[in-house]
Amino acid sequence: MKRFIYVLAMALFIAGCKKTEVTTEVQTQPAEPAATTVTDSVSLNIINNSGFNLDEESRVKAEFGRVAKRLALTIKNVEVVKDKTDKGIAFYMLVAQSDEGTKLATPLAENASKLELYKTDAKIIICGSKTGENFRIGATAQDGVVRLYCADCEKCEKTEVFIR
Repeated sequence: MKRFIYVLAMALFIAGCKKTEVTTEVQTQPAEPAATTVTDSVSLNIINNSGFNLDEESRVKAEFGRVAKRLALTIKNVEVVKDKTDKGIAFYMLVAQSDEGTKLATPLAENASKLELYKTDAKIIICGSKTGENFRIGATAQDGVVRLYCADCEKCEKTEVFIR
């Protein structure tokens, strides 16, 4: 009887190990296009009354367009703005305000007669308030590098996105 149960168990085991075809479907997401082509649906106008040339305008448009598209924001203009840090140091930054009330900004470095994105650690800061609070972009400078933050806003949501 033990032999019969052993043979039956082995037969069931072998039958259970029968080769079955497994098909897997792999869905791939297309790679994000290069930064210079991301502005396909975003047409940005750069307003520059600073007296300086803005270096890499196409890159600026691409980066702001990429962030706006990723966050589903509608922006039309990016403006070169002169402001002062919390210690009174003058600096330039690019600022865009979306139709939804969100502000996007990045500081600019002065280099001879042109303004340019920082070469290292360049970020776009995104400040938004779901409560409709009025807020501004504030700045602090340390070791010659300007850092931006959301100011005058208790419930602002702040996000930073590195520029490629």
